[in-house]
Parts: sequence; C-alpha cells; structure tokens
Amino acid sequence: MPIFEASLAAGFLIRTETRPSTIPGAGAGVFALEDVARGTFVGMDFPDPKKACTADEVLALPRELRMFSWRHVEHVCFAAAGQRTSTDLMNHSFTPNVLWHVGHYFTLADVLAGDELFLDYRHLLAPSWNDRLFDGASRRAVNGLEWREAVRSSCRQLLALLEDHGP
Repeated sequence: MPIFEASLAAGFLIRTETRPSTIPGAGAGVFALEDVARGTFVGMDFPDPKKACTADEVLALPRELRMFSWRHVEHVCFAAAGQRTSTDLMNHSFTPNVLWHVGHYFTLADVLAGDELFLDYRHLLAPSWNDRLFDGASRRAVNGLEWREAVRSSCRQLLALLEDHGP
C-alpha cells in the first residue's frame, strides 16, 4: 500500500508508529519513522460530521469516551475521523514539536526518525474539559484555552513557520 494511503487512515502524511511514550506513565506515544523538516505540513484531522456538538455535550460524555478524538473551535466540537486515530495518541508538551492549527498539523521543529511527536493540548481542549490533565514533564496542569486565544496562539506559531520558509 502506498505511504499516502496508509498514512491518511492515521491522519498523517508521514510514516509513524505507536509505541510506549518517553513520558513515564503516559502510556502510548506516536513516533516519527522518518526525518521531517521544521514547518512541514504533516497531516490533518478528518471531522466526522455526525459527531459535531457543543463543548457541554462532550463534557457530559463519560471520561473514557471524551479522552480521545474531540477537538474544540468556537462553539463547535467535532470528533476527528469518527474513530480513534494515532493523532489521538500524541502526548502533550508545553514545548511541542508539532502544532495543531484548527485541524491541521505542522512540525514546529526538525523531527528526526525515532523522535516522539508532541502537541500542546491547550489548543485542542475546551476550558471546561480540564479533567486533572497534567504535563508529564513539569506536572503543571494542562488547561484548555478559550477558543479565540487557542486560534490566536496557533496562528502566531503557524505564521512564524510560514515566514521562516519564504514565499
């Protein structure tokens, strides 16, 4: 199967694998199987239109059903891909190497084959979803940002990446 087809099923355009995270107690993590340059578009979420709802509706779900796949932008929440994907197994970091910008993933740093991929969960989570989620490295609480701040923050980071890579 071509890499493009295999990776789309997982949400990535790069080859990855799931294995135990480098963060003690975090469970699984997602690791790159190839080198990827900073500023590379590496994948996207595929929203399931049948699972669009509000942040309160997601919060009302049992914790085990809302731990994965849910994304929040303004007053809309959506389940990515309609099923759990490898992107859901990416762990949080306050200094991530991957940026989530409204459903799109970009590398914030050069990634080498074998590196674990990390996201800043604050861009994904609604503020009301703060379920005692803690950063594995610092043990600081990870609180979802208000949607406007999450979009502003990811826009700034994406703009910096795009400006660094010319026209």
